[in-house]
Amino acid sequence: MANPALGIPPRTGYAPKYKASWEELPTAKEMEQVEALLGDLSKLKAAKLTGSAMALFFCKRLTQSIQSWVHPGYEYWGRADST
Repeated sequence: MANPALGIPPRTGYAPKYKASWEELPTAKEMEQVEALLGDLSKLKAAKLTGSAMALFFCKRLTQSIQSWVHPGYEYWGRADST
């Protein structure tokens, strides 16, 4: 199995080169997706599901999971690993 291609270009140490497309407004088709995503976000916000609440939830779940491991995470035993 080969390693996948890198998704991020190598670091050059130079500032990014300006692209005119960065200032273009979204197309009508892209705006449909934007409106749908904003609607979904407003529903989540109304349910008090914010980024900080999600981070806290994730940390609680991760901490609980680490406590119940039967062996350290670096000793992964493959797909049959119960942790």
